[in-house]
Amino acid sequence: PDEDPWGPGRALWPLLEVVDEHHDEPWLGALHAHLERSRGRLGAVRHIAGLFDRYALHRPEMLAGWAVGDDAGLPEDARWQAELWRRLRAHLEVPSPPERLAAGCERLRDEPELADLPDRLAIVGLTRLPAGRLQVLSAIAAHRDVHLHLLHPSPALWDKIAATLDDSVNPP
Repeated sequence: PDEDPWGPGRALWPLLEVVDEHHDEPWLGALHAHLERSRGRLGAVRHIAGLFDRYALHRPEMLAGWAVGDDAGLPEDARWQAELWRRLRAHLEVPSPPERLAAGCERLRDEPELADLPDRLAIVGLTRLPAGRLQVLSAIAAHRDVHLHLLHPSPALWDKIAATLDDSVNPP
């Protein structure tokens, strides 16, 4: 992790270079209009690097699609993000974490000794689990006993929530 160029702190400077290199191109117009109005150019680009990092964790399938040019589902005014991510990917010349995720998980399945972990893992108190981490835990679970102890609303809260839903979501 300390050497991965995709970490938000490490990706910031290459991302700033990409933004500067393409500042006159129409696809980046919305970002540059924002940067001209704001006083925090570095802060704005740092925010984008953080977004890309969160996308990698929570929406790895979206970034994997971006890597092959699939921007499906992105609103027109957000397509610059996919293009900027692809330009950053080309600049870094290193596959992104979502692009490495499947191979890494496969390697954990094939070589379980790579992860210096006990035979049984218990993860307690999760309220949510990002997609990327779920895939890694699934790979670890191929050779280890993995238990997720998730927080769950009480039956009374479930009943209260269900009462507020319409019949299309909660059929009788």
